[in-house]
Amino acid sequence: MRLEFPLRPRWGVLIPAIVLFTACAAFLVHLADRGRGLVLNRLFHLDPAEARLFYLVLAALSMALVVLGALGALRQRGDRLRVAIEDDTITVPGTLFRPAAKTIRFAEITEVRDQEVNGQVFITLVHPGGKAWIHSQSVGDASFAKIRRILETRLETRAARR
Repeated sequence: MRLEFPLRPRWGVLIPAIVLFTACAAFLVHLADRGRGLVLNRLFHLDPAEARLFYLVLAALSMALVVLGALGALRQRGDRLRVAIEDDTITVPGTLFRPAAKTIRFAEITEVRDQEVNGQVFITLVHPGGKAWIHSQSVGDASFAKIRRILETRLETRAARR
């Protein structure tokens, strides 16, 4: 039996973040072109050349976040990312920088943790190859609850066999 839970793109987060950081980069480039110095909390005094460099570095970091957001948006297009549960394995999508899906055997899972950080609820699967995460916002609340129940059932069955 194979169950699949597609990941939902979080366009409501990605698109505004891309727009925001693009606007920040443009504003910082504008500040860099003013030719004025900068005083930060009366502790750091930067002359115009140093202030320009400071603003351009911040603009470059903002653009790096735009690129990461765009890569995340490209990765989430379509319906390819999913959590798949089979009789003895669970497959979770990889991360942005390690995109290959991870297939983990239930027998190899050493710990399952429910965690909440800043209102974000997720399950952490600890296994010999590292950790894998399933976020409730990525699969939806109903699917997340179903995945949690399946994990509990499979791991309880495994513990009873020992």
